[in-house]
Amino acid sequence: MTLDNHCWDEVYEFQPSNQPLFNLNTKDIYKEYQFVKEELKAEITTEIEEFPDLASFCFSDPDGNILMACMQVH
Repeated sequence: MTLDNHCWDEVYEFQPSNQPLFNLNTKDIYKEYQFVKEELKAEITTEIEEFPDLASFCFSDPDGNILMACMQVH
């Protein structure tokens, strides 16, 4: 997946999204959190939140967009 950076548009001004653009599904939210934090060294913008059927956290990509990792809880 790529996000269009509009590099050929003469009048486009980049504004990073402050809301998650999409969800990345994972089978282990805790391992994913460690990977994003330690290996990717991404800024974590929300800690892991747990709900009855979902767990998630958000982080920013190198351009400042917010992305979300989610795990369905059975």
